[in-house]
Amino acid sequence: MRYLLLALLSLTFSIQDSWAETNPNTLQDQGFKAAKRISDSKPMYPKQDLYAGYEGWVVLSIIVDKQGNVKEPLVLGSSGRKNFEDNAKLAAMKFKYEPATLNGEPIESAINKVMISFSIVKDKVGANSLFIKHYQRFEKSIAREKLTRMDTKIEKLERAYTRNRYEQAWINILKASYYNKTKDRKAYLQALTKAAGFSRNTLPSDVHANNLINLYNAQIKAGKIKGALRTVERAEKIKSEQTRLKKIIDHKSKMLAQVSTIPTLKAYGGITAPDKPWTHQLLRNTVDIKVNNGQVDQIELRCRNGLQKFDAIEASKHIDIPKDWKDCIVFISSKKESEFAIAESLQ
Repeated sequence: MRYLLLALLSLTFSIQDSWAETNPNTLQDQGFKAAKRISDSKPMYPKQDLYAGYEGWVVLSIIVDKQGNVKEPLVLGSSGRKNFEDNAKLAAMKFKYEPATLNGEPIESAINKVMISFSIVKDKVGANSLFIKHYQRFEKSIAREKLTRMDTKIEKLERAYTRNRYEQAWINILKASYYNKTKDRKAYLQALTKAAGFSRNTLPSDVHANNLINLYNAQIKAGKIKGALRTVERAEKIKSEQTRLKKIIDHKSKMLAQVSTIPTLKAYGGITAPDKPWTHQLLRNTVDIKVNNGQVDQIELRCRNGLQKFDAIEASKHIDIPKDWKDCIVFISSKKESEFAIAESLQ
């Protein structure tokens, strides 16, 4: 039985530098050479998740030190199962890289997109018949705005029936529909993001395309411009749905032009769980963080060619990021609940 289970497993890895999708300039002309992965380590598939048939994915941010070793992996996003997150981080710590260099000298650098997928090879992929029955009933109720206890009903459906990537993609489509009706913008964005994480080669192309359209619009409204740019790049790869996706693909250049003229870009965040830092992808190198409630214990910048950490702040923090640091993500951590605003200014 043990060997049969091992034969059915298929762990897939997708490791990509954070800047590769949105900026083809590799800074070679400035003496920078990015870290290059030379070996990896397959994560252990958690036994309880394997036996239950759960599938999922994890996106990590990692730091590659001057010796090419990985340290301090942080979860940027995931399908939501902590077992997968923990095992993905353990596996990433065993990866080996040629370190990044600046003018020939090794430097520490960040790679902000290391994706590890946990999947089980099956002869047939689909949804449980009871899942489909409840899903269709809930979908109709949401469309008719019959929302009483719908959040509880969706939670029970997810807990009872969702296991594989197909079911998890669809449950997040359903959640997004519900949160859109209830005007819960944060939960709506989270559901769309998770659905997109599961959608590739899982959902019908038209459903996947519609989800990316909704995700793009939600990211724009939330001030997550870098995320919106990546969503458009994903949309551009769905060749069969280019007519459907034309609006957001065409909007990309207009959005960038508008953003370049706005003096200050603002985003708002908060921390509700101490083990989950809040993350934001920066477009600019002049940043102000203002704490509106609680305290921020740590601010960390991870860029493709530079790293920086700041201690606790109670009120505000101004950060001037070196101009040659590109594609930075800010991680804000707190041991207690907190709320804050981040402003990016034109230099």
